[in-house]
Amino acid sequence: MAIYSNDLKVIALCYYQDVRNNEDVLVGYNILSTSSEPNDVIDKGKFIDTLGNIVYNDRLVFKMINKDLTAFIKGYLIDVHGKFNISIESIILSKVDSNMYTTKVLFEIKNKWDTENRIIDLNLLSDDYENKLPTRFYSFKCKDKNYGNDLFGVMNEQGIKITEAQFDNIEEIKNKNGSTFFKVKKYKRFGIMNSDGSYVFEPNFDLLDLDYLKNGGYRLIQYHGYYGLMNNNFNIVIEPKYPKFYFLNKKYSFVKLPYDGYGTRWDFLDIQSSKELGLNIQEALEATLIPDFENNVTHEIPVKINYKWGFVNQYGKIIIQPKYSFVTNFSEGLSFTVIQTRNNNSVYPDNSAFIITRDGNILATLSKDLSSDIAQKNEFHDGFIYYKSKKTGKYGYLNTKGQVAIQPVYEEVGDFYNGKAFVNRLGTTYPIDKKGNRINE
Repeated sequence: MAIYSNDLKVIALCYYQDVRNNEDVLVGYNILSTSSEPNDVIDKGKFIDTLGNIVYNDRLVFKMINKDLTAFIKGYLIDVHGKFNISIESIILSKVDSNMYTTKVLFEIKNKWDTENRIIDLNLLSDDYENKLPTRFYSFKCKDKNYGNDLFGVMNEQGIKITEAQFDNIEEIKNKNGSTFFKVKKYKRFGIMNSDGSYVFEPNFDLLDLDYLKNGGYRLIQYHGYYGLMNNNFNIVIEPKYPKFYFLNKKYSFVKLPYDGYGTRWDFLDIQSSKELGLNIQEALEATLIPDFENNVTHEIPVKINYKWGFVNQYGKIIIQPKYSFVTNFSEGLSFTVIQTRNNNSVYPDNSAFIITRDGNILATLSKDLSSDIAQKNEFHDGFIYYKSKKTGKYGYLNTKGQVAIQPVYEEVGDFYNGKAFVNRLGTTYPIDKKGNRINE
């Protein structure tokens, strides 16, 4: 635990601090002062067990890193603007037994007054709470002398610094072969560092997403605002050139293409071959770009091709031909669509609205008057979809038959869930049922 003045308590003339292990069990006390004046410290502090036995006469327990590893400090109390803190002279990392007695000292880090970066904290970088890893690395923290912010460095298990405290954050990562690397952040940029302190990539990335399991075995990177991919061995497999990048599955991503003078375009990107499918998509509903690395769910993605909306699946196959002027995302297996024509030979009247199923079949056709009255639409929830009427300027609900189920009389509405939706009329918000009746709650 870090030691701050607000942790201090007074029992008679003794300043002390509880020491608890990682299971929050009390294991002893740091004795900081045996005087009413906290600056009067005897032998730079003591640690006693819960029975009052002195375990250490010259050091304090700083933090219990895991069940076998504890960091001690030697130091003394200082008064900083009326608040008492510990000035750390040295940090001792030791293996301890169940009674907190040292079985092996791993290393001791000594601070010097003439150094700029005095170490004030130590943490285990590896997720090794069971003390099983053969090699461990530690991050140490210092204060930036100019700005006062925290800076972090790395040392090995012998207490030898691999790098000085210069990073805003450090995270241990593994490559495909299990070798240790570090993700580092400096000046709001990210990089990758070897375990010897040299760089694989200097901190120049805007983004370095290490959640490779989520991303199908790849790491998403962003450089100067453009996205690309890195594999598990930190090799760049797709150059960062895409303004937007969505993982869909282990084979394909959906990307916004670099501007080429012909307007905005999107496409499917084959991750393994780094090739685009060439669909020339002008627009897509980005909310539908949901990753599915288990390939358990088929997603219909609304896309605009040649100024008409249709649907593709997450593998870039067109499943409903682009012929609509408007579509909603499929919800509950249904989509609200509109065909707008100016062709007298068209089988559809102008501004025809339909409710279609996932296979593209028409489930319901809205009347001409209703089709022309709809200004805004949502998605289906609980068998209803709300819409805004051009005539009233207010909201109502349609059912899956394409009929008005609840008249457009509300200033604000929400989706139906479990037979209930919240609406606002004349400044009052309340729930209604599927018949439009107010529910008293």
